[in-house]
Amino acid sequence: TTIMAVEYDGGVALAADSRTTSQSFVVNRVADKLTKVTDKIYCCCSGSVSQGQQLSQMMSNKFYSLSITMGDSLLVQMAASAFRQRVYLDRSFNQTSVIVAGWDKFCGGQVYVITASGLMVRLRAAASGSGASVIRSYLLAKHRNNIKLNNAIDLLKNAIEIAISQDPHSGGVVRIGVINKNGL
Repeated sequence: TTIMAVEYDGGVALAADSRTTSQSFVVNRVADKLTKVTDKIYCCCSGSVSQGQQLSQMMSNKFYSLSITMGDSLLVQMAASAFRQRVYLDRSFNQTSVIVAGWDKFCGGQVYVITASGLMVRLRAAASGSGASVIRSYLLAKHRNNIKLNNAIDLLKNAIEIAISQDPHSGGVVRIGVINKNGL
């Protein structure tokens, strides 16, 4: 698995490969790893697929009801903090890391990485999963502050393609999502 997100001048862009593996077996070649949390907040999980799906579904349900009462005032940082708290509470058996990315009217586009132990960090550009070690330095070298959308999409596409070529647990197609003030 390779998952990524970058902040660009109008929001965030996320990307992921589509291969799901179990040890050395390819279980699914066309999995969609970009998961909707709200209209303007998405997450990507790496690690245990079942734990990631359960976490994503639980948080989507939680924020669906919250977004009805709060509307557009739901902050990306609030969502990321809720993910962090859940991951931290389950850290003894959790094997999932998460990237939470989205746009809110107060802070614009934001990317948060949550490790399997529950550490949360905001980054302008983030990568996680088995393919992340292959592309991390590429990502740091190519990403710039206030990057334009087209450049952000090219960066994500090229980085995921590099990871797919070098990491046996990454593969399939590159899925890219762009979140801004209008949603995905």
